[in-house]
Amino acid sequence: MDRKYPRAKWHDYNGGVYFVTVVTANRQNFFGKIIGGEILHTELGSVLSRTIEQCYKHYNDVKVDCHTVMPNHFHAIISISRSPVGSRHAAAPGTPPVSAPLPNPGCLLPPRHPEESDNFTARNHHNARLSAVIGGIKSAVKRYANQREIAFAWQANFHDHIIRNQRAYDFIAEYIRTNPQRWDTDRFCQNNQYETSI
Repeated sequence: MDRKYPRAKWHDYNGGVYFVTVVTANRQNFFGKIIGGEILHTELGSVLSRTIEQCYKHYNDVKVDCHTVMPNHFHAIISISRSPVGSRHAAAPGTPPVSAPLPNPGCLLPPRHPEESDNFTARNHHNARLSAVIGGIKSAVKRYANQREIAFAWQANFHDHIIRNQRAYDFIAEYIRTNPQRWDTDRFCQNNQYETSI
């Protein structure tokens, strides 16, 4: 089966600012429930939130500007620096302002269009920094669930959007911040499905 590849082929995902969404398998509500427009996290939801906040400890070229953990998915704005990996650019958890200036991601277009023989997607996306960061978050939460015999699973892959300017950044940051208030109309909301106990 020829599966559509979700990443942009013209961008290498090793530097830039991204809006990402990661969803649980079958959209099951493992991370909590919304009460009065606010999220009440399960244990697993709290673990996920802490894991996202502590990305800077494991990836010193990565900064999570803002995030929210919803009942069956999470959203985040992730900034990846193109500076050498040995230098630290991430701020401590809780310090990044919502309207922080965007780092310069450089030119998003590749120097040339890839040839068919290049295997461009495999070379530039599966091992790209953004995929490594998301994979690390997913693995940490899955490992925690396995250790506690929680039958948890992620949906394969993740959704991303490359943020190109401050206006888009501010709009997305506000969307993330207010996401719990719109849960009843959220496309991931499935009120009649499995929920873990809080």
